Amino acid sequence: MATIRTAIQMHNGMTPALKSMNTALNMVLNSFESLQHASSTTIDTASIQAARGELNKAEIAVNEVEQEIREAAEAQQQLNDKMTQGSGAAAGLLRVVGRVAGAMGFALGVKGIINLSDTMTSTTARLNLMNDGLQTTAELQDMIFQSADNARAKYVDTAPAVSKLGILARDAFGSTEEIIAFAEQMNKQFIIGGSSVMEQTSAMHQLTQAMAAGRLQGDEFRSIMENAPMLAQAIADYMDLPVGKLKDMSREGLITSDIIKNALFSVADETNAKFEEMPMTWAQVGNVVANSMIRTFDPVIQGIGEGAQWVGENWSSIQ
Repeated sequence: MATIRTAIQMHNGMTPALKSMNTALNMVLNSFESLQHASSTTIDTASIQAARGELNKAEIAVNEVEQEIREAAEAQQQLNDKMTQGSGAAAGLLRVVGRVAGAMGFALGVKGIINLSDTMTSTTARLNLMNDGLQTTAELQDMIFQSADNARAKYVDTAPAVSKLGILARDAFGSTEEIIAFAEQMNKQFIIGGSSVMEQTSAMHQLTQAMAAGRLQGDEFRSIMENAPMLAQAIADYMDLPVGKLKDMSREGLITSDIIKNALFSVADETNAKFEEMPMTWAQVGNVVANSMIRTFDPVIQGIGEGAQWVGENWSSIQ
């Protein structure tokens, strides 16, 4: 910014001098022409005409540069104004996010913290059970946190879904990492499909049952058709069939868990692209903020859970 301003200031100082030189040269050429007329002496005017032509070009060039500098100065002022406005907007957004975070903490209260501790304790226990050993449970939790943030979903909703898939449908997946990727893609599919939180929960439950049973049929199929239409289309494309035929296929139990998984991953790039086009809502902002808070205070939450476990183990003595 300083470089632009300096260049403008330098030009503003040089322009008057250049114009003065131009005026002086014009006066010299006029004097030569007047001398020729007055003396009736043959003078080679070719050089004078050439000089005037070059002088005219120089004058035009100076005027053009001056105009460009004026436009640059105006553009810089507009940029400064926009940056000032942007700074104010950013500060306002930070204040709003701060109030949201504060309101969440206030609303959670003691009962909410205890409920959260219970949820995290039971979820961690299930993650221990389904972990394939390629990473620690803490690393697995970090992977799920990242997946939830990627899909603008809540960790406390995503982690139970991952653990259920890992426990009930372990054979349908090659690794816990694949299970997390599957859950992330489904979360994105639900948002693209416009499903409510309750509809997402119900559809994920139905899908988990289908993956555990090894096939998609009945109510499970209807739930996917309603809440994840892109997945239904992906399954149809993967099977090289029209979507209308899927109902008959599901009735016959021909939409297997492998087909569901492969179809979902086959459109992952398309899903990610469409998801990025979806505007972020305040509810989704709240999800990401909540994930960050849980991650930050996880040691405290774990301590509360361990306290409950200690009380349970020593209740007879306490009583």
